[in-house]
Amino acid sequence: EARSLNLFSTTPLIHSAPLSRLCHPHPVYLKLDLLQPSGSFKDRGMAHLCTTVQKMHNTASNSGDRTDRMKVISSSGGNAGLAVT
Repeated sequence: EARSLNLFSTTPLIHSAPLSRLCHPHPVYLKLDLLQPSGSFKDRGMAHLCTTVQKMHNTASNSGDRTDRMKVISSSGGNAGLAVT
């Protein structure tokens, strides 16, 4: 669901010939998540977390346990924190 909401960028998957040779006969591919805005794979995980929290909030809203606000707070000052912003 996070993918359909465009909460993170699509990044390329490339074949690594050197790693594939080391792991022969298994091909090795690299997912270039360093091209995410935060420079990390954590955009995907944080996008998933945020959509899960949103679903939980919507479920609570429908059951009458609604709170007025929903917040996600990251204690990370690194890539995970950047992914939340």
